[in-house]
Amino acid sequence: MLKPTSNRIVLQPISKKEKTTATGIILTAERDSALDEGLVLAVGPGARQAGLLVPMPCNVGDTVLYEGGVVTTMSGERVVICFDDNIIGIVAEAQ
Repeated sequence: MLKPTSNRIVLQPISKKEKTTATGIILTAERDSALDEGLVLAVGPGARQAGLLVPMPCNVGDTVLYEGGVVTTMSGERVVICFDDNIIGIVAEAQ
């Protein structure tokens, strides 16, 4: 697994659900927003600003909403590498 540097994050994209009609036709998920959902696989140590380490907004195992990033394949799996600024928010678990 890739160990990101600085304020980079490695995500596994979570695919949106497909719908199947009664006759078996598969309808792909509509893109209702520019945001994607992903599982955090690895997190860099953070960026330095004025000599201080800025903490990362998420942790390994978090599900996040993000935009942008670079899509690549590692060990046969599709992953997204992005900066901490690409993370819009952490998806909270239902209580």
